[in-house]
Amino acid sequence: MGVTKSLQTRVRSDWENIGTGVFLAFFLTLLIVGTVKSLRKGRRSRSFSPEEVRKARREAAARAAAAKGGCMKGIPSNPWQGEPDPIKFPR
Repeated sequence: MGVTKSLQTRVRSDWENIGTGVFLAFFLTLLIVGTVKSLRKGRRSRSFSPEEVRKARREAAARAAAAKGGCMKGIPSNPWQGEPDPIKFPR
């Protein structure tokens, strides 16, 4: 290892305060811009009708029943029915 040397420097607290202010201003600007964008975007402009909600729930229930191996309204219990196995592993 080398020889230890000392170096005297003069630290100014003004520079630290200025740097902290710049970073604070930057992050506050990001926060304000993000908030304004979120408020301008708002909520969805279109809500779903009760019939659309019922239809989506029926479709989700049918998919869940098919995944459990049941059959609901003409959906086959085996999605691979009539097709060969997609992957064959040698034994």
